[in-house]
Amino acid sequence: MLLLTAQAFFLGLALAWITIPANTIFLQTFGSGMLPVTYVVAAIVGTASSALLAHALRRRSLSVVAVRLLVVVGVAIVASWLLLWRAGADWLSFGLVGVLPVALPVGFMFVVGQAGALLDVRVLKVLYPRVIAGFATGFAVGGLAGAPLLTLLGGTEHLLVVAALASGALLTLVLVTLRSFPTELSVVEAPAAGAGHVTLRALLTNRFIVLIMAFQMLSALESQWLDFLVYDRAATRYTHGQDLAQFVGRFSAIEYGADIAFLLLLAGLLMRRFGLRYGLNANPVVVLSMVVAVFVASVAQGSGAMLVFLVVVATRVADMTLSDGASRTSLSAVYQAVPASQRLAAQNNVESLAIPLAIGFSGVVILALRATIGTDGVALPALTSVVLLAWIGVAWSIYAHYRTNLLANLRHRQLEPADLVTDGASVLPVVDRLLASDDDRDVRLGLTALASIAPPDLADRLEAMAIEVRDELHPHVLGHLAETAPERAAIVARAGLDSPRPVVRAAGLTTLAAVGGRHDADFALRRLTDADPIVRVAAAAATSVLGDDEHRAVLGGVIEALTSSALADDRRLAAEMLASSVPGPWLDRALLRALLDDDDPSVRVAALDAFRWDEDEADEALLIDLLGQRATANAAVAVLARGGDRALNLMARCLDGSLPSSARTQILCARACHAMEDPGADELLQHHARHVDRDVGLAMIHALAHRVDGTADVEWASRLVSDQLDHAARLLRAIVVLDGTPAAAPLLAALDDEVRLMRRHVLATLSLIHGTEAMGRVEFQLAQSDTRVQALALEWLDVTLTGTDRRAIALLDPAASVIDQAKALGRALDLAPLDRAAVVRELAEDQRGVFRRPWLSACAILAIAHDPEPGIDLDELVLVSHDGPIDDIVQETLTAMAVRLELGHHG
Repeated sequence: MLLLTAQAFFLGLALAWITIPANTIFLQTFGSGMLPVTYVVAAIVGTASSALLAHALRRRSLSVVAVRLLVVVGVAIVASWLLLWRAGADWLSFGLVGVLPVALPVGFMFVVGQAGALLDVRVLKVLYPRVIAGFATGFAVGGLAGAPLLTLLGGTEHLLVVAALASGALLTLVLVTLRSFPTELSVVEAPAAGAGHVTLRALLTNRFIVLIMAFQMLSALESQWLDFLVYDRAATRYTHGQDLAQFVGRFSAIEYGADIAFLLLLAGLLMRRFGLRYGLNANPVVVLSMVVAVFVASVAQGSGAMLVFLVVVATRVADMTLSDGASRTSLSAVYQAVPASQRLAAQNNVESLAIPLAIGFSGVVILALRATIGTDGVALPALTSVVLLAWIGVAWSIYAHYRTNLLANLRHRQLEPADLVTDGASVLPVVDRLLASDDDRDVRLGLTALASIAPPDLADRLEAMAIEVRDELHPHVLGHLAETAPERAAIVARAGLDSPRPVVRAAGLTTLAAVGGRHDADFALRRLTDADPIVRVAAAAATSVLGDDEHRAVLGGVIEALTSSALADDRRLAAEMLASSVPGPWLDRALLRALLDDDDPSVRVAALDAFRWDEDEADEALLIDLLGQRATANAAVAVLARGGDRALNLMARCLDGSLPSSARTQILCARACHAMEDPGADELLQHHARHVDRDVGLAMIHALAHRVDGTADVEWASRLVSDQLDHAARLLRAIVVLDGTPAAAPLLAALDDEVRLMRRHVLATLSLIHGTEAMGRVEFQLAQSDTRVQALALEWLDVTLTGTDRRAIALLDPAASVIDQAKALGRALDLAPLDRAAVVRELAEDQRGVFRRPWLSACAILAIAHDPEPGIDLDELVLVSHDGPIDDIVQETLTAMAVRLELGHHG
């Protein structure tokens, strides 16, 4: 920050000492009527400089380009001074005035570019006004020092000497900054592999970048017209060169003095309080109101009135102040939402091309006005008002797109398979490489992509693969072939029934069950006694689908015999065959109960796959019991997920405590609801989002978030977030009060765990409103160690969250201290201050059921027993439970501490 601010200071100093002699000599030599021509020159210079800078930045880093450019600028300033002094080349002022509008944005481009490489977006928004204040201070100091230096040096042109010295100091600071941060500032933003250099045409396809360009061009347009009004009216009032030079110096001092005061005292505070919406809109809104005042005063008193001149000057001062303190600061943050590969090119084209073009256009308009109705009336203020209205519209559009573009820049957790773009024949070589891979996952992905492309020879490709493909992939190939060409798939399947490879035989039977005919039932029946279990399971499926009553009766007898076997493998095979078979009266479903009660877990898992809600009488206690067993949990979740209203009623009883169950079982109910298609699952999940066990509640919120994905009831979700933040505030207050207490170490660790849990609660609940994809990216970013990465996520939250939800940012900020978080969250809750004894007692007793964590109570009891300072007797504690008897861990801790204290008294 110090180096960037110093750079900005000397940039301002150098430009001030160029502006004063350049404008003074120009106005004396050419008059204000030629000012618009210099604006056109600025457009030409800007176009050329943009192309040169783009070429240089493709080959070298930003700082290296800045160093070389400053060397050239220093030489040019010295040469200009010599020509003005020795040769009396006053015509050179025309070129200097034409270059100045380009020098300012280009100079700031280098400063903003370095700031973007060194600071994260959150720091930029808050602290970048200080950098701009450095520039304003430099320009103000230059303006104030202009008059004494003119007297000392004896000639206006001699100010260019000190301008050259200031540019030399700026060069030194850039070199020091580059040496201090070589890694960050030596990066050349090369295009991605296989991509060309970023061109202006490519940038113009990005709507967000186009809006930034429009924002800057409209800003430059109105600023240039206001600047012209100031100098045009000043040239009319101050005819003597020395008086005009003094006005220019004093005006600059006033302008930048107000700028400095605003930047140092209010800019950062206002940005923190009102955010980017304020930063983008403050400048055009305020200036529009003042331009309207200029228009009204001009109509009332005439354009030449002193009041009009003063309002014009005040409007330009306000424009400069808000441009630096709001617009420029906001854009420094907005650039961070531009894709990294386009960011530097966008800055270059905006600052060195778009702005000069806008200035050139402003000159053309002024020349046209002077040639027609003149610039002394209200025409120029009226045009400025139109530009300001358009600027406000663009500012609102940028804010609307900023959140979307910022989210796009947040890193994914991983590349999703759906991100593979299948664009016809152009990606077939990629698909072929996937299909030739040794990794089965790549081949499966290639098969999916190939099927979506559907080339003309798709069936031929799949049929050839079915002959040669590895066993693990054969069912997938045959499945795709069955969808593409059922008749050909049936032929391949029948040919594989006699294969020595069990996978091929099983895949053939499975395919025939889908695309075969009645005559294939005999093939399937013969395979019911196959040596390989997977073939027998596939044969059961094919027999139940293709066979007649006689075939199915044989299948039923085989399953019944296997169910009665003493071998677990046989009973598991019976369950698998039962699961693969189409239900019907030919099969005794009572066999399922015996298999569900089997001693072997693998048999129970297979039996759960065979459970049919519409055919079997659900033994609710048995299903919940199987849900609570690790071996059968996943299979039981799958059963509940397809159970409809009956499953929902069962899970509701499990969650409200009507059926005995553990917290883990209840969490698995959330998983089952997540997988259900029944809309009633949403209601059940929402009802238990405030479950007494917060781990269960979190599972409910997560499941609901994935189901509604950003379409939940916003009011309800915001109330839930508010409750979670209130609970986090109580936890943070306890941590602050107990911090530094040795006996409370386990309690502090437990409280910290609880705060982490509340962060997860808040993120999950925000997903209900803003979608799981967006909040997943935010959560992933916040978990990284790079503060710049974290800042992007926090910035997205800052522009996305509204109302009371914005309090969540303090809790989610990884860099925020516990004290800051406690203050930010406790302010809204208005928590009464508590001493250490009161906090420990509140955690131990939890009489209001706020904490609902037996582990916290146990740790608080431990702290009381080991630290006599709170002055709490264990016998005085009023321990209550809100969902039954006092938790075992609380009772055990209380008993153990009482015994320890009793032994201490006797020892």
